[in-house]
Amino acid sequence: MKRTGEIGFFRVVSESSVAAGVRRIEAVCGESALEVVRQERAMIRDLSQRFSVPTDELKDRVLQLAEQDRYQIAPTDPVLVCSCRHLCRCL
Repeated sequence: MKRTGEIGFFRVVSESSVAAGVRRIEAVCGESALEVVRQERAMIRDLSQRFSVPTDELKDRVLQLAEQDRYQIAPTDPVLVCSCRHLCRCL
């Protein structure tokens, strides 16, 4: 690669601290980045249907439910719990 513009579409998938003042950023590009976006959109659509809210209101609804059940969270559906946590990080 001669230019960073050759990378194309670029999507950060995670970031973490590896030392004081040092961050690790993991990303995908090209078709892999598009697939990550497709998966995230599908998850958002599924959660929107499951919570019966439009996608643009989903974040507020998830946060509202999390606050209501703050001390009563019973992960009866681990997939839903994991999806909600991921969604809150994405939004």
